[in-house]
Amino acid sequence: MSPKKKGTSYSQENLHQALMSIKNGTPVGRAAKQFHVPRTTLRNKISGKSPMETYGKRGYYSVLGREIEEHLVKWISDAANRGFPVTKDGLLMSVQELNKDHSVTNNFKIRIKPSKVWYYAFLRRHPEIRRKQAEYVNKARGSVTEEKIRKWFRDVLQQLGDDVAILAHPQRVWNMDESGFNLAPTGELVLAPAGRHVYIESRNSDKENITTLFCVNASGCFGPPLTLYKYARLPAVAALSAPAHWALGKTESGWMTAASFYEYIGNVFLPFLNEQKIQRPIIVFLDGHKSHLSLQLSEMCRDNGIILVALYPNATHILQPLDVAVFKAIKSRWKTYKRQWRIEHDGNEVNKFDLPSILNKIIQEDQMPNNVVSGFRATGIFPFNENAVDYRKIIQRSPPPAQLLENMQNEAQNMNLTHLMHVESKIYPQKLEDFRATMIEGGPWSGDVADTSFFYFYRDMVFETYHPNLPPFLTESFVSSDILFEEVLDESILEPLELNGNTSEPHSQEKDPLALPMIWPGPTKSNRKEKNETERLFVTTSQKWVDIHQEKQTEKQKKEMAKAERKRIREEKPKTVAMARKQKK
Repeated sequence: MSPKKKGTSYSQENLHQALMSIKNGTPVGRAAKQFHVPRTTLRNKISGKSPMETYGKRGYYSVLGREIEEHLVKWISDAANRGFPVTKDGLLMSVQELNKDHSVTNNFKIRIKPSKVWYYAFLRRHPEIRRKQAEYVNKARGSVTEEKIRKWFRDVLQQLGDDVAILAHPQRVWNMDESGFNLAPTGELVLAPAGRHVYIESRNSDKENITTLFCVNASGCFGPPLTLYKYARLPAVAALSAPAHWALGKTESGWMTAASFYEYIGNVFLPFLNEQKIQRPIIVFLDGHKSHLSLQLSEMCRDNGIILVALYPNATHILQPLDVAVFKAIKSRWKTYKRQWRIEHDGNEVNKFDLPSILNKIIQEDQMPNNVVSGFRATGIFPFNENAVDYRKIIQRSPPPAQLLENMQNEAQNMNLTHLMHVESKIYPQKLEDFRATMIEGGPWSGDVADTSFFYFYRDMVFETYHPNLPPFLTESFVSSDILFEEVLDESILEPLELNGNTSEPHSQEKDPLALPMIWPGPTKSNRKEKNETERLFVTTSQKWVDIHQEKQTEKQKKEMAKAERKRIREEKPKTVAMARKQKK
């Protein structure tokens, strides 16, 4: 068998010179020998069998020509940057439309889309274009601009003041965020007979996600994570299954709430800082969701040397270290563990109470600290550098003319004001005064429970209508008060910084909060009357939950023993009376 003939390599310049030489009268064979270009290649180009423009690689040529393909590449790049990425079908249909233009001469059949062969050849010719999984973002994220993010960096430095020195210590720069972990097995490639559908039966709902919060610092250290369950009372099996340092919580929805986050900081994170002897104040970067920022939390953090910095709204996919470099790695390993678990446990799935122990193994793997450090560096949080941010993630938008934008804002404000006045006309005067008084005080609604949702709806309407100019009944009191800005304003108009530390000295060691857990001081949604303080507890470490369950069990046993003793006394009382009567006779 004869060996496969090797292709001859030649430069685009040599090819061009050979063709020009032939055009000036040089025979094809002599030009091929002189410029080291295959004779067949030259003949094919002269005859029109192959296009004049090639990319210097054997077999990689474009029937559309270099100019049109470069135009397509630019169109694909611009569309992706603006948040409207081009799909495979979109590209092929666009080429088909180009093909309908008679000024475009190529080998495609008129009105027929190019085949997948052309599609993959196009990708090979242009390695700068890659197939990627698109990430969907909401409109608010799409409104983020590079200028706004750079201003956020400058605002943080300005508002930190003397505490800006903390940003130079990686152990004192933290990031917190939560993510959901699905228990059901996801679709994966399996081996099965040909021609048959394959299913994986699951006892877990594919919609059930267990929320877990992670906290990391810029040196690559993980603080105690928090897993939340949807329970009114946390079962003992949850506490017994989790690592001793792991934080566990219970909420009505299974999601993070202001109460659970407050107790996590007080009962878990603060004791951890004390045990690790981390100098305070520290800075914690987190998103400005209402479940993270509350007046009660701000007061506790201020007293304990924790400076909370809200990341720029709707930019966590750019600025949050956990989002950028950690969560993807953790969830990839989580999928692997789920598959291994089914193999090792005779097809049984991971139980939700096994989640903390598995995640604990994942975050202890060797590569995880490197991922954390990379996340802080890639987001510009540590070192604190606005130039380190990957601004290519921002969707580019053409800004509307200034006058048009001003007219749109005025029109929207007038419409909001009309709606607000209509709503106020439907509210009883006394209730309207109560609403306004609560807004001035800056606290949560403490009136009739039935009016809670209505109050927050009205509050949001007020600030959406008047921001940045406060309404008359709020202007004086709001400007002179020290209440938390985010607690009053709607989340969509939050300022990036919510709290500033007032000391640079290390804090003294507080009493261990686990001896007497911190209880959320604000109102709860539950109408159930708690029998004791532990019933109102939302979050603490798993070891503390074990102690609480043991205390309850011990108390229950004492009550049962006392009940049994009373029963024994009641049963023996007739005998004692009978014996006394007999002796008396």
